[in-house]
Amino acid sequence: MLLLLAACAEPTEPFVLLTGWNYEWEQLSHRVSTLRVGVADDTSLSLGLVGGDWSTGATFTDTPYYRVRYQRVTATGLRVFRGTATLLVGPEPSGTTTLELDAAGLPEGYALSAVINGFSLDTNVPQGPDYPADYDPAYGYTSNGFGFFLGDVERVGDTLRVPVQANVRWGPQDRADMNAAIPYAVTEVTVDVVVLAGPFEPETWSASKTLDLPWDPPFTDQPPLELDVDFAGGASEALIAWRGFDLGLNLEGPSMGEGDYLRAFGAELIPVSVQDRAFNASITATISTSSLSEWSDPFAGFEGALVRFGAPDLHAEHWTVAGSHPTGLATTGPTAE
Repeated sequence: MLLLLAACAEPTEPFVLLTGWNYEWEQLSHRVSTLRVGVADDTSLSLGLVGGDWSTGATFTDTPYYRVRYQRVTATGLRVFRGTATLLVGPEPSGTTTLELDAAGLPEGYALSAVINGFSLDTNVPQGPDYPADYDPAYGYTSNGFGFFLGDVERVGDTLRVPVQANVRWGPQDRADMNAAIPYAVTEVTVDVVVLAGPFEPETWSASKTLDLPWDPPFTDQPPLELDVDFAGGASEALIAWRGFDLGLNLEGPSMGEGDYLRAFGAELIPVSVQDRAFNASITATISTSSLSEWSDPFAGFEGALVRFGAPDLHAEHWTVAGSHPTGLATTGPTAE
């Protein structure tokens, strides 16, 4: 019955899904204050990166370089629902919320899967009464990682409920006033969510990896973590997207629990081979402290979760866009030609 319904359906309007992102500072590593990555259906990008006062020009100026990967999809028999979850995380390093989306008119029995289409972190938000008065939250904090995960979609009548988890881990380093603020810090998080509804059951993949990064300052050459992704079987035509990812730093090793200034960070899905009923790719996960001053002996970790979701007559084009922008928030026009 589902295949019959799909055969009678009209193709979707082209839509876009985020498949990867990476940021790198041109000169030095910095605290994390603001981070934004998102892509719209017209392929324009919503971006942003701010460190402390050594990135903004107050003390020193630096330039963020970005790379964004996305896929542009058309399909028959696929429904797409969009929304953005907003939550505050802190002082505990993990927070959850539930995003509700209107799904009126969606046929019963369609498989549902939620994927991440963008995210943001912002430390420059009101803090609690115990937050120290002598540290400005707009400067951000030294990090030992962050990430986002979406749970299984629940349908209740015409409402779709999507569990959203955000992990934001700040760790102490060389600044006494910042270290005193971290135990009380609150960070605003947004997660852009797309729910896919269609006639094929989704296939899922998850994996994790750790890597003891080299530490030979200054400007240590620190490689990314690399993982292979292999989907075989399942839907004949399908897209692939993120259910979640988490970048970790100093979760174990001699500097466990410390934060550090970040030079580069990102999670990118890179297609290698796309065939009927198969998808091979590699993941490049980056969290680097390489700089003039490297304070911790870094140990990196990554957790990732992907979904491969099928639909009849599906076509996905993969794009990569790279560039730079001044420190702060930035947008582009359409990036696919």
